[in-house]
Amino acid sequence: MPRAVMLADMAATPLAMGVTLAAVQVFGASTTLAGAQQQFAEGLRADYTLTAPSAAGISPEVVEAVWETPGVAVVTPVGRSQALLTFPSEDSTATRVFAAQGVTPDRLPETIDLAVTQGDIAELRGETVALSRIAAETVRGTVGETIELRLGDGHLRNPRVVAIYENGLGFGDVTLPNDLVVAHTTAQVNSAVLVSAVGLWRGVVALPGSRRWRMGIDP
Repeated sequence: MPRAVMLADMAATPLAMGVTLAAVQVFGASTTLAGAQQQFAEGLRADYTLTAPSAAGISPEVVEAVWETPGVAVVTPVGRSQALLTFPSEDSTATRVFAAQGVTPDRLPETIDLAVTQGDIAELRGETVALSRIAAETVRGTVGETIELRLGDGHLRNPRVVAIYENGLGFGDVTLPNDLVVAHTTAQVNSAVLVSAVGLWRGVVALPGSRRWRMGIDP
């Protein structure tokens, strides 16, 4: 089996490391790392995690091929980046960096449980954003209002807040539409793909050309 892309039962370590390392870089505390790991473990609902063993990432064609694999019920591509949020602070403004992820909202709770407390994550489309409770409190963001946000490449956006959630340490304090995040990264690929499947399954992802990736576990 080619090693370019691998899929293993709950092989979530690379994705978890990406989130927790970002959390440590932003907040710089061991307790933050422990909290991120716990939230990730409790919030991950996917049966499988598709990752690339290198920094190349996962291209859109792979995501499409996974959707077409028999037995797949839900596919959530995950793009990772950082977001700079600007907000009023005393007599001026302040900017803070948060770990960000880009996901698709369709049946998201079946792969990731963000523990939404306000709003509706299903509305995460177009010019929208969901914030962790910590991020929302920091920037005074509320559901229905817009915030000032710069993506990883510095591009300025003013998305409307559609949801507020608790599991920010585990999955990133800023959650945006997947296509928006991926479009503003250097390689324009996803970091991981989360898959919920029907039972124990085995599938082969066929991509354009001769490349094929066997996925899943034998029943």
